[in-house]
Amino acid sequence: MAKVIGCKPDYIPLTYLGITVGSNMNRIKNWTPIIEIFDKRLSVCKAKTLSIGGRLTLIKSVLEILPIYYFSLYKAPAGVIKSLESKMKKILWAGSGSILKMNWVAWEGVTWPKSKGGLGINRLKEDNEALLVK
Repeated sequence: MAKVIGCKPDYIPLTYLGITVGSNMNRIKNWTPIIEIFDKRLSVCKAKTLSIGGRLTLIKSVLEILPIYYFSLYKAPAGVIKSLESKMKKILWAGSGSILKMNWVAWEGVTWPKSKGGLGINRLKEDNEALLVK
């Protein structure tokens, strides 16, 4: 049929508009494109040269937004969310350097709204659930 209408056949799993279609998205290995995008954005920005305010802006305006397209279609495994949030934590506290620094506030406190004393960073699990309920 593909020859009749002049299309190129493809096989499942395939990528359509940047989303992997036809693969089991419950497996962590199928989320590697999102994790790689996180790493690319971090290597370009060199977050260790930014102030804490700059790193917070980087997290809120770039890193929270990257997985939204995937989150709106698939429920992310807990391991993926843990991995992405650990990268966000590392940027906030250490500036993406290899040296681990002290976390001055627990991550739960950082993710509280600003009105309650937090920094207003979204929890990725809650974002994923909200987008799936839409």
